[in-house]
Amino acid sequence: MSYEILKRHRKVWQDKKILRDIYYDWYRLILENMADNRPVLEIGSGSGNFKDFFPEVISSDFINCKWTDLSLDAHKLPFKKNSLGNIIFIDVLHHLANYSGPQKRDSVLRCVSKKKEAQNGQKKT
Repeated sequence: MSYEILKRHRKVWQDKKILRDIYYDWYRLILENMADNRPVLEIGSGSGNFKDFFPEVISSDFINCKWTDLSLDAHKLPFKKNSLGNIIFIDVLHHLANYSGPQKRDSVLRCVSKKKEAQNGQKKT
């Protein structure tokens, strides 16, 4: 993937309302099912579509783009333990190298706070 390809994807996104409508339904489901904790990191933000829908997300991608907040390697997240409330991936897993096994999972999950809040304000465990 390159910056130029992501720019083309962003243009397609802007030009195709039906595509935005479909993804916005998915984005609403993601927001409804996230823990209430903040901050929220999106890994693999690509053309920045989720940030258009949820501006407070920390958008990130391997490729540095003017519409993302961070350029990072998803295999080596630069965050402290328990520093994030949620991590989301949308259309990303197939881009990650050998993303399987407990070590890889734990390297991501170490960044996410264990505290979870249900939609009704009660703590989940």
